[in-house]
Amino acid sequence: MPLSAPCRFDPAALEADPSELILLVTGAGLEAESADRTFAYALAETVREVLHAIDDPRPVVVASDLWYVNQPEVRRATTLAVGRPEINAACAMLARQIPTALVVDGRFRIQFDVEGIERRACAYGVDAATTREALRIFEERYLPVWLTAAP
Repeated sequence: MPLSAPCRFDPAALEADPSELILLVTGAGLEAESADRTFAYALAETVREVLHAIDDPRPVVVASDLWYVNQPEVRRATTLAVGRPEINAACAMLARQIPTALVVDGRFRIQFDVEGIERRACAYGVDAATTREALRIFEERYLPVWLTAAP
């Protein structure tokens, strides 16, 4: 994409209170950058569409796990960690704190409080293809509840 093409940079994200952000957090290694980050950007577009439909102005940001774990103030944001704990430090940190909503043994796991009380979630598979599958199911089943979870 040429830099002159329209992009989804949202300057409001730079000024927003961290608790007002929607974060999709990926790892920083090769697999995370080439697969998980690509999936996160695609999901970010869907999240923006849903937010627009419900007149919710919160900015959506795809971010690095290293930034997330080293900035305590951003941990108040509505967060989805994308990618397995071995390659996403944010997922490794959050996976111990969030209940499992759905697991398909040997394939993928979605961690999320289906009651809508917790604003943090994780979705990951054993590889890129199953991580993508986990995100598809998260989008279909849990996305609206996650976006409207209590602060």
